[in-house]
Amino acid sequence: MTVIQRFWAMIFPRRCPFCGRILPLGEIVCQGCERHLFRFEKPFLLSAGGKEFTCFVPYLYEKEVRRAVLDLKYHRKAENALVFARAAVKMMADSKYDAVVCVPDSRRYRRTSQERIARETAGLLGIPLIHPLRKDRGVPRQHDLTEDERKINVQHAYHPKNGAALNGASCLLIDDIVTTGSTLAACADALFQAGAGSVALCAAAKTPRKDGKDGRFRIAGRQNVPFFRPDTEKITEK
Repeated sequence: MTVIQRFWAMIFPRRCPFCGRILPLGEIVCQGCERHLFRFEKPFLLSAGGKEFTCFVPYLYEKEVRRAVLDLKYHRKAENALVFARAAVKMMADSKYDAVVCVPDSRRYRRTSQERIARETAGLLGIPLIHPLRKDRGVPRQHDLTEDERKINVQHAYHPKNGAALNGASCLLIDDIVTTGSTLAACADALFQAGAGSVALCAAAKTPRKDGKDGRFRIAGRQNVPFFRPDTEKITEK
């Protein structure tokens, strides 16, 4: 950290994105949230579109995490992207990818939250962030739709850009929030159309379901394990 950066940090100290506490220089999450905030440590398998994808999702989209995601998404707290990227990369262990791809937005004039997370993730992994996909304009926003409507809504919304040729590359596809997995699965299909050899999925957080059930998600290597914990602090087998 340069002298100017240190001086700037003293005037405008960084705060924990989850609880708002002022952080010591060099830290991005307070020790309390690092210890106590619920976080998944193993990847999940997402079944969608007849395929099964490895899916890295470190947090549940609730309480402090929800606030941190919304601050990144709508309040220009770009520094939160590194927090989510670092948590996701910790889950990846020895996984190797050729490139990072973010879910595209039809509004090209602004940098999206998923692009910020993807950029930080690419930097941590030491691989390029590429933009081989495009999204059709006028597609309704997913969060206003039911589960079945989400699947139909994104079915033909994402496409490879003209000239996109991935030549068998292994891609890590990133979004900010995953609910049903429909958006990520649709983008993965577009990446395969562009020539991707394999696609893994990643998101900052997963929206919890009130009933605690979602058959599309299970912990990699284990059967019959629910993705969500309605009121507990750990995942328990059925």
